[in-house]
Amino acid sequence: MRGSSRAWFRNFESTYEKVGRSYETKNGTNWDYNLPEQFHEKLLNVIVWFEFKVESIEAKFKLSQNRDKEDYKGVFEEFSKRASDNDKELFDYMAKTKKGSKFRGF
Repeated sequence: MRGSSRAWFRNFESTYEKVGRSYETKNGTNWDYNLPEQFHEKLLNVIVWFEFKVESIEAKFKLSQNRDKEDYKGVFEEFSKRASDNDKELFDYMAKTKKGSKFRGF
């Protein structure tokens, strides 16, 4: 990725909770935000937020094809259990590929 970035060292509690709840819910973990107050404050003070302005992206397409059969099987099976739409979409794509189809039916 090419572009610019900046770090924010301020306490963005509302953003932290909104982002956290969104991702935890999508991943099915439903993390409890009722933390002890002192721990909660420490946590908020060590989070660093980053902002990126993306000008270009260079990437490789990879779906664990460099892994052995057992590792790939584990990746494939784990994605089959996930709840988020992105994970389900990735599982479906892996299942349609040659290697994904090869591992169906474990």
